Amino acid sequence: MSIFWDVNGNFQWSSIAAFVALLSTIIMVIMQIFNNKKSIDANLKAKSRVEWIQSVRKLSADFIRVSYEYKGLMDEYIKIDKEKNIIFIDKPIEGETKSKMGEKWTEFLYTYNLFLLYFNEGEKTDKFNKISNDTIIKSAENLREEVKNFHYKVNGMKEKQFYYKGIKPFRNNMRQYLKGEWDRAKSGK
Repeated sequence: MSIFWDVNGNFQWSSIAAFVALLSTIIMVIMQIFNNKKSIDANLKAKSRVEWIQSVRKLSADFIRVSYEYKGLMDEYIKIDKEKNIIFIDKPIEGETKSKMGEKWTEFLYTYNLFLLYFNEGEKTDKFNKISNDTIIKSAENLREEVKNFHYKVNGMKEKQFYYKGIKPFRNNMRQYLKGEWDRAKSGK
């Protein structure tokens, strides 16, 4: 005896309907599992990307902060001439100030190197992000050079170069880059 036939040998159309309903339910469950897995994967990627963005944002702000703090330590050893050149005063840097400068330089290099560890070299851009990793790395290197100019007391550097060639391009590139990554995370990619 079959589930498709009754005791009198008549074909049971309702059993076909039940079989089709069961098959549809199984297919729907499989599709739902597949869609749930896809959604979970997208959410995990987005969450990881947002955490990465927050880490890089904080590290970028620390990099800028330490740069300004180091420059601040140099302020009593420099003067600005009429052409806005920085002239280093012939005054020995010693004692607590020298120690603070050494600590701040070490903190600056640590922050710089930690920052670079977040970025692999590359020129790749996409619809979310128009700034490449190479551009980010270059702006970090420029800021490092500006602070290094203070550290090694290079004469003739323009006062505003520290900000306009160092801080500002780095900060602006990071803002644009992180915005692109944020848009990518929001789209689940």
